[in-house]
Amino acid sequence: MTEIPKTMRAYVLTGHGGMEKLEWREDWPVPVPGPDEALVRVLACGLNNTDVNTRIGWYSAEMSADAKSGGWGGSAIKFPRIQGADICGEVIAGGGDLNGARILADTWLRDWSDPHNRTKCGYLGSERNGGFAEYCAIPVRQLHRMETNLSAAELSAFPTSGITALNMARRAEVGAGD
Repeated sequence: MTEIPKTMRAYVLTGHGGMEKLEWREDWPVPVPGPDEALVRVLACGLNNTDVNTRIGWYSAEMSADAKSGGWGGSAIKFPRIQGADICGEVIAGGGDLNGARILADTWLRDWSDPHNRTKCGYLGSERNGGFAEYCAIPVRQLHRMETNLSAAELSAFPTSGITALNMARRAEVGAGD
């Protein structure tokens, strides 16, 4: 069994703004997973435009006439917040049959009683602490076992950046031979 420390290292977002709003901490409490959650030791976490836009407040009402808040879930982000949605990690507690497995986290947090309702969605690293830390508590339903030779860093490029690239290729109607 993996020994779980009391504290961890993390980049903590203290408010909307520039890079000065990111604070390096070496004494941040390791999250305690709740019911139906797993504790994940982060192996790699990608950085994407959503992380940057969330940090600068691009989604907030002050920055965009279309926005209602600074986050994805319809309400303001609560600070301090650990960003980072694109998590590849290892389940070390609370994961049932996923314990010990290398995983990739689904970045979208859904209300599973109404999973297609976008107004009830959130995003890892926005409405919930993410992977710019050594550990992260994530709902087990968000975790997907990764049995591949790809590295953790390679896998962490898939969730947001990979889906963005795939959607752009679909929009451009890129097909075989293109």
